[in-house]
Order: sequence, then C-alpha cells, then structure tokens
Amino acid sequence: MMKSAYFFLATPAARRRFSFVVGVYIVTWLSTWYLAGLLNQSDSVSLWFLPMGLRYFCLLVFGLPGMIVELITFGCFWLIQLLMPSHPTVGEMLFELAYHGAASFLVFLMVIVPVRRWKPVPWDFTQASATALLIGSAFVMCALEALAGSYRLLYTGIIARSEWPDAYLNWMLGNFVGVITLVPILLVRVWPRIQHYIEHGDGFHLTSSHLSIRAADRNTALAMVASLVLVFGIPWYLGLKAHFPLMALFLLLPLVTVTMLYGMRSALLGALILDSGLVILMALNGLAEQAFQYQFVMIAIAAVGLWLGGAVDARERLLLRYRDFASISNDLLWESDVQGILVNASGGLADHDVPMLGYSWLSILGERTEPDQRMALQQALANHEAFQNVEVELTLVDEASGPCWIRLSGLPLRDETGRVRGFRGTAIDVSQEMLADALIRDYNETLIHEVAERTAQLEQANDVLSELSNTDGLTGLANRRRFDVFFTHEWARALRNREYIAILLFDIDHFKKYNDHYGHQAGDACLQAVANALRGCSRRPSELAARYGGEEFVIVAADVDAEGVHRLAEVVRQSVEALGIVHAPSSYGLVTISGGVAIGVPEEGMHKEALLHHADEALYLAKTQGRNATRIFAG
Repeated sequence: MMKSAYFFLATPAARRRFSFVVGVYIVTWLSTWYLAGLLNQSDSVSLWFLPMGLRYFCLLVFGLPGMIVELITFGCFWLIQLLMPSHPTVGEMLFELAYHGAASFLVFLMVIVPVRRWKPVPWDFTQASATALLIGSAFVMCALEALAGSYRLLYTGIIARSEWPDAYLNWMLGNFVGVITLVPILLVRVWPRIQHYIEHGDGFHLTSSHLSIRAADRNTALAMVASLVLVFGIPWYLGLKAHFPLMALFLLLPLVTVTMLYGMRSALLGALILDSGLVILMALNGLAEQAFQYQFVMIAIAAVGLWLGGAVDARERLLLRYRDFASISNDLLWESDVQGILVNASGGLADHDVPMLGYSWLSILGERTEPDQRMALQQALANHEAFQNVEVELTLVDEASGPCWIRLSGLPLRDETGRVRGFRGTAIDVSQEMLADALIRDYNETLIHEVAERTAQLEQANDVLSELSNTDGLTGLANRRRFDVFFTHEWARALRNREYIAILLFDIDHFKKYNDHYGHQAGDACLQAVANALRGCSRRPSELAARYGGEEFVIVAADVDAEGVHRLAEVVRQSVEALGIVHAPSSYGLVTISGGVAIGVPEEGMHKEALLHHADEALYLAKTQGRNATRIFAG
C-alpha cells in the first residue's frame, strides 16, 4: 500500500519527532548561511549557497509542510538579525519576510509541486530520467530564486542596474551549485534515516553492510582530501598559482575511481568533499576573481558524480540480478571465447561433476552424443553462428553419478567492429527427459516380445494413475475433477431418462476455529474422519462422494426422490455427529456438519450448475439457522 505523503504528521509521536527534525533543520540552515557568508567570494553571493540546497531538499521531501518550515526558518533568521548591532528595522524585516514568502511560495507552486507529482520520493538516480529531472528542476528553481533575490537588491537600491546581470548570474550559479551538490547526497544518504526516525523513533541497526559502507566512506574521504592537497593545496602552499580553474577538472579522476569502486553513495560524498575543498581553498587563497570559472568546475564535479554514480549503481543492480538468477537457477548461464572455450559459468549445472572452465564444449561431449548434434554444434562454433536446442551429453568426472544431458543454446558476441569475440548462452539439464525417452524406447522394443504382459502392466499403471488423478490426496474421496466428470455424466443420463438427480453439499461447522484451536494436523485428521463417514453413507453405484474444496464435501445421487435424498443427508449429518470428535470452540462441543440439498429433473436448456447453486443456497440456510442441520432447496 502506498505510504501517505504526510506520514510524518500521522501520529502524535511522529509529529513530535518531526518537530525535532525541523529544529535540527533550522539550526543547520542558519549555520550553513553564516558559513556561506564567511566563504563569500563574490561580493553578494556565495561561491556555493548550501542553504538553497537545504531549502530545495526540505520542499521536495516535505511538500507543503516544508514550505511552512521554510517560512519559520526565514523568520528565525530575521529575528536573529534584530539582535545584531546594525539590525534592520521592524518594517524592513516585515518587508523581507513578505517578499521572501511570496517569492518562495510562487517558486514552490511552479517547480516543487510539479516535480513531486512527476517523481515522488524516494528518488532512484539509477534512472537517467530522475537525474535529469533533479538537475533541470534545480536549475529552474535557482533561476527563479535568483531573479526574485536580485530584483529585490535592485529595487531596494543595494545594486545599480548595470550590476544586476552579474549579481543575477552569480546568485543563480551559487544556488545551483549548492543544490546539485547537497540535495542528491541528502536524498540518498540522509533522507532514509530521517524517514525511519520519524516513523519508528529509532535508528538503523549496525550490520556488516553498514560496516562496509563506513569503510567505503573513509576511503573516499581520504582519497578526495589527498587529491585536493596534491592538485591545489601543495602548489598553492608553494606559491605556484599560475594555473587556471580548469586544472580542477583533474579532480574528476579520483572521483571517477571511487565511483567505479564503491558506487553512487561514495560518488556523492566525493563530489561534496571536492566542492567543499575548492570553496575553502579559494577562500584561503583569495581567488574571488576566478569564482565564476570555479563555479562551472564545481557543477561539472557534482554532475559527474551524480550521473556516473547512477550509472554504476544501475550496472551493479543488473549484475546483482544476474548473479541472483544464476545462483538459484538449476540450469547454466555460460560464456566462452571465440574458440568455444568456457570462460564463465554459473547456475546449478556449474556445480555438476563436469569439467567446464578452460574446456571447450566439443572437448567435454560424451560418447553418446548423436553425430548430427555434435556436427551442428561444431559447425555453429566454427561459422560463428547462433545455435538453439542442441542436445548433447557431457563427460562426467564420476560416471557413477549417471549421464548428464543438456540442451544447449548460444549466441555469438561481437565487438564494436562486428567481429565475433566469443559466445554466450544457456544450457538446460534434460537428463531426466532423456532418461524418460530412453525408457520409452526400451518399452517399445520389449513390447514386440511381451505384448500381453506389458500391456497388462501398462493398463494397471494407467488405472493407478487414473485413480490417483481422480482422488483427493488427503481424504481418499473423489476429487473435484472426478466429481465434475461424474456429475456431467449423471446429468446427461438423467436428462435422457427424465429421472431425478440430486446434489448434497456439506460443510464442516466452524472448521476454521477447529484448525486454529487444535492445529492443522488435527484439522487434517478431522477432514479424513468426516470423509470416511461420507464414504460409508454413499454406497450406491449411482452415488459419488467427493471433496468439493477445503472443508466442503459433496454427494451426487442419481435416480432418487426428494424424501430419499433428504434422508441420506440426515444420515450423513448424524454419522458425523456420532463420530464424537471434540470441538471445544463449537456451541455443540462436537464436530458437526451442515448440509444443503437440491433435487430436480433436468430439462433441455437447463444448466447443471443451477442445481449446485440451489444446494449452496440450502446449505447457507442451514448455516444461518443454527448449523448441524440439513435443508432442502424449496424453490
């Protein structure tokens, strides 16, 4: 069932935990805002504005409540401003609150609402559409936010009209870098923990997978810090500043490396560390004039981490699916080189007592492989052609385990030039099928000399199989299939002879309570006892007792009258009651049954299912009138 969009407001406990998360969010937002001010390298706009990333994340995951949280956060910010020595006036604060609230609400309606409708949380960045949607919506939102903010600066006279384009561009890029750097890592690594805490009030339990994630995070952090020191830290410390921002693109190499090793989680963490390091190093070295160029470098780092991380995780997901299917398959998935030598094999057959890896298919074929099948496989491999359903025998290390026959299929694998570089395919174990075919051939040969004896044996076997196929395995009564055949036959006979035919439908009273109270094993024994009672009461050749389904039983009785069939129903009911099977949850204290009877003479155009329906109605009447009774359909 789909989770409510506002699950964090579902219960009082969840609302309390949500309030705590909101408090942490407000403190984090204010802290990052002041940090952005300390690292401001563009006069009025930070090199990257992390509060914008927090804002986008809050609105995206919380929706309309997130909009309220943002307004509260902004109100707290301006209250703090009032405590500063050069604080704004109350009128200025109210103007800022109203302006910011109106602008944020419009952006929320124009961007966040459509995005939440198209792509509900959680986001799966292994899908390229999710990544494109995040980047595109982030760009639009940042552009709108920057437009509103820079217009406010122009309107209040803080900047001149000639300064507006630069202020707008720097503002937009700073917001955009903050969003695409911070939001993905929050969605992937932080949001699941927040959601779990709000819903359940506890944290994740530490498992071996979490330990491996911690190790990957540690290695990623060390690699990213080392890369920043090697590419920028040491050269700047030595005074070698004659390089340009594009040198930062060398940082993509370690980012790609950790992404290929550890996947998206490490890619997002690496991008965050690299972009953070660039901001800090630029602030320490006073490179404000190059902020614009470095913003594009930081965008490239964040985008590469997000796109490549999603692609790597998508690949790993496919490989994991392949490995899972292969591990539970009883057959074989294989790959070979161009000579047909096996280089990879997985599945149940790979564990068979057959030499595989390092051997070619032709070298491990058994002597009983048909020459035409061997030739078909040899020609397909030699001509680099696909082949299907080639039945061959494999040579076993231990012949005592019996012959191993497989049905082999394969496709040629081609490189980008079109040349075949190997084969890939499947193999299905058909040993039992081949053994069955061999037995059939042996039977056919023997039948030439022992027709009478073998015919009798086959007839006996067919009788046994027929009996098994028409018998309920638990109760020994006829099963539903046998009932349908018998009922159809007797209905047709009654139609021809204008005779009565009756259906007696029985149901064990309160059987579910019996099962729950005494257990399923006792329930099976109860079903068997009731079945024996029905069997003892229906001995005429024109009668058949069958298990209709679950705790329901049925008797077909032909060539009877209404009085006789009702008497038969009562005999069955009394026989079951006479068993004396204790049934504590029942009001009678014993196992009892209820019965419904329907009788009639078939006519042209009538359907036999109508008789069953009438019997079911009578059974329902017996149930509703106290159970342990039989009723005859009076319609």
